[in-house]
Amino acid sequence: MLFEQRKHILLSNKAFAAYSAVMVSLLGFQNTAFAESKYDGNTLKNATDDLGRVSVEHTPGSIPTVEVPNVTINQAQGFVERKGFDIVELLQIAAQPISIVMFIIGAIIAVVGAAGKTGAVMKGIIVMVIAVIVYAATMDAPALVDFGNKWLKE
Repeated sequence: MLFEQRKHILLSNKAFAAYSAVMVSLLGFQNTAFAESKYDGNTLKNATDDLGRVSVEHTPGSIPTVEVPNVTINQAQGFVERKGFDIVELLQIAAQPISIVMFIIGAIIAVVGAAGKTGAVMKGIIVMVIAVIVYAATMDAPALVDFGNKWLKE
């Protein structure tokens, strides 16, 4: 009997660890941008966006030619900020439904635990609290980072 209870706790701890691993892996998610490619039959042309059109032309049997535009620091900074916030938005879009699903799963665990095992109630509540914290931190990440920065400066 005691072994079965420990096995149940171990399984729910593994589920909790899996949930935590998914949330942590979302933090490391990266967005990769690819250049547009056009092939007109003889020449392959590549172009990236925003920074004045970097272009590469290659005709089979010849050396590729690359045209790199002059870019100011302010243009590069604006590009990096825009792409960085695109990644933040992508992570927010991905984390929002995951957090909501985990909250619902935690609620189900708590309700089932209320009907039977009391240990499951606490685990369900913990999953719901973590889901709420992850949701709030994900949706308000820029504001939280700014708050932390101001707090550290004072």
